[in-house]
Amino acid sequence: MLATVRTDERFAVTEGSRDESRVLLEAVAQGDRAAFERLFRQFHATVYRFTFRMLGDADLADEVCSDTLYTVWTDAARFRGQSAVSSWILGIACNKSLKALRTRKRRTRGQEPLADVETLTGEAAFDDPEGRLSAYSGAT
Repeated sequence: MLATVRTDERFAVTEGSRDESRVLLEAVAQGDRAAFERLFRQFHATVYRFTFRMLGDADLADEVCSDTLYTVWTDAARFRGQSAVSSWILGIACNKSLKALRTRKRRTRGQEPLADVETLTGEAAFDDPEGRLSAYSGAT
């Protein structure tokens, strides 16, 4: 017995048929904004978590996540169906994250290393932390 999983008739998916994300992606390939909105809601958190784990930078992860989902919108017709939609999307996210890491590495390669704490404070800040704490707090 086939049962409808989604109530939106344009994206109706029945048990035993292709998964919802594949139907949505096909609609996105035809320029359907409502389908993209649903696909976006379905994958945004997953893509963000994935990119954040790769990049370790919330702002950069957000940028790469947005870029990934924009690519899904513009290149949906390029999906060949040889994998799950989630694999295809996370593959895009992985490639874009790696590119962002390479770009960040190139940008920081020519920069001076950050000064250490002793240089900034003019003193050996970690020689005697308890002594420093007591000196600053007034207790000896």
